[in-house]
Amino acid sequence: MSTRRLKQRNIYIFLTVYIIFLSSQVNAQDFLSSQYSSHLRISSILEEKVLKGQNYLTYTTLTNEINNASEDLFWDQNFIDGFGSEEKNVHIEPIIIFTSFNSEYPHGFNDGGLWQGAGINTLIQTGASFDYKGLSVNVHPEFLLSENNSYDVMPADNSFSSKYAYFVRNIDLPQRFGDDVYQKFSWGESEIRYKFKCLQIGFGWQNAWVGPATQNPILLGNSADGFPKIDFGFRKDIKYVGLLDVRALWGKTSESGYFNDISTDDHNLFSGFFLSYVPHFIPGFTLGVNRIKLSPWVNLSFSDVITIFDPESDSKYGRDTADQRASVTCEWKFPNAGFRSYFEWARNDYSPTLRDNILLEPSHSQAYTLGLEQVVFIKKNHLLSVNAEITQLIHSRDYEIGLGMSQTGFYTHGIIKQGHTNDGQILGAGIGPGAESQYLGIDYFFERGSVTLFFRRLSRNKDYIYGDHDREKGDILRLNVEITGGIHGLYFINNALHMTAEVNVSDNLNWNYEEGNDKINVYCSIGLNVFI
Repeated sequence: MSTRRLKQRNIYIFLTVYIIFLSSQVNAQDFLSSQYSSHLRISSILEEKVLKGQNYLTYTTLTNEINNASEDLFWDQNFIDGFGSEEKNVHIEPIIIFTSFNSEYPHGFNDGGLWQGAGINTLIQTGASFDYKGLSVNVHPEFLLSENNSYDVMPADNSFSSKYAYFVRNIDLPQRFGDDVYQKFSWGESEIRYKFKCLQIGFGWQNAWVGPATQNPILLGNSADGFPKIDFGFRKDIKYVGLLDVRALWGKTSESGYFNDISTDDHNLFSGFFLSYVPHFIPGFTLGVNRIKLSPWVNLSFSDVITIFDPESDSKYGRDTADQRASVTCEWKFPNAGFRSYFEWARNDYSPTLRDNILLEPSHSQAYTLGLEQVVFIKKNHLLSVNAEITQLIHSRDYEIGLGMSQTGFYTHGIIKQGHTNDGQILGAGIGPGAESQYLGIDYFFERGSVTLFFRRLSRNKDYIYGDHDREKGDILRLNVEITGGIHGLYFINNALHMTAEVNVSDNLNWNYEEGNDKINVYCSIGLNVFI
């Protein structure tokens, strides 16, 4: 190891140890996929008023919803009132520091802008918010630091300028972020928002979680850092009709430093339209319709901005000058039974043409997430939740016989070369392009926290093998499959201090698609949330 690298490592270890043991202010994963959001999700199964019709979730949405959950379910409200205060105009946001460790290779899901590479990884986040009447200002930045130890990567596709870029073209998804300690400043959950009756407008960097999935939302999730965006929203419960929630947004995504050397394509315009509907005549039912589009930032025209509202397309296989995706989400909750079912069905190559693209081949470029969740009361303030979810992002059959099968997979595009990414990370499901996963999680909630046992099978980018025109019969034995089992816990030490910890072990079969090249990765994390 070089002297420079050794000094960086020593500085990194010193900083991490100092933060953990002297500051004593640490946290678990991103709020959108934490035990706090699980608390709200399960509350919403049992109480219709919680998260009703919320198809577009952000940090602000969820922290506001915490106050709607009943204190009688499982958590004393005193333990979670630090996320917001209705009595104060100025509020200190939770001080968050999260530290994780990977023994062999990168491993982490739904963790925002944090790159959980091999070695030690740390996130530090704090800030303050201000509320006055309909105006809210949240300044909640974060600092990200990864030791970024070396490990074997695949040869990058020759269309990229970095040896750490992805191994197939048309997506900005680095296998490793350089060969030194990786550090980054992010605006995190910062935003400015104004609400007036049923209308709202906001500007900020908060990630959005679209749809009812718990692990893999296909269109938008929190597997990447947030990008600057402006959004407009309308939410109203209309008599005899139902609850209607509409959101439109426009933002600016960026490519990573491990993609290409062309300065004119460093950014793309992200536009999105999201609609959810809760009919009065079907209790517990929510339907969502979502559409997103990525367009080149250079030479933007007014039509590029407004075409997100245009249901038509100028190509039978989608608008070739933009990268479009659409999805339909559905969730049905049965509070008396403590049960919900949900799905998201999406198309990677969106086009609404009824005859050519829906009636002739409805499965064209499709992907889906399906899930079930059952909640059982054990005793007062104690309950158990079992959640099963499967996601499939593999190319549809018509790619092979009609379009020419490629090795790229879902989230890629021939014109928007960065694909569905921001700063080198996936904007949708963290499992990545051409993948499939099966997840089973068991959550046990009690008065002072929760414990989660989980199992996940993940097959990474199967299209890389299936889409190889030179593939042989035995190539299926090179599929890269990761089997993970672990335990995650949250404990309320007191009202102002919450502790989290996780340990999981992954058996990665055929690392880098090399038959028999198996790796065992041990992941562990520790954290505290401090509420002031």
